[in-house]
Amino acid sequence: MVAATLYPGEARANLLDDLLAAKRKTNAKFLVGPIQLARMRLADAQKLAAPEAAALVNKAALDCLDIESGNLRAYSAVREVCTFRIVARSVTEGPAAEHAAGSAEATEMRAAVGAVVEGFRALEESLGEGLESGARYQALGTALTRFEDAVLASLRVTRESLRA
Repeated sequence: MVAATLYPGEARANLLDDLLAAKRKTNAKFLVGPIQLARMRLADAQKLAAPEAAALVNKAALDCLDIESGNLRAYSAVREVCTFRIVARSVTEGPAAEHAAGSAEATEMRAAVGAVVEGFRALEESLGEGLESGARYQALGTALTRFEDAVLASLRVTRESLRA
């Protein structure tokens, strides 16, 4: 009867399953937030000239590019500071992990986060050299989508359920 009270009009088989699904959805929203933030910053960076765009791309990389700040640089020697790698580790090794570390999902996650970091490096290099960067922005956008999809798949959450 409790399930009927929490979800009026819907038949629920198991309250615990519903609570776990809600927790996965909450975790997913929290973990894809940095990916969405990076995507928004990249969209803004595309509208700017190369020097200004490079600074915004560096912010969009969320500490995954060269770290210039002294305190953060020292901290990065002992802890991971790249937000995308922290998200990937949280989903594959942390308390939100749904799959074994050697699973296909974990392997895809590592490949996807690697593609995101490499995409940021390539875009930063392209902007620094004043080269045409449209294709690099597009490739990075694709890498971010792949990474987001890997996070959602690892948590067994759909994009549609996040919008609900």
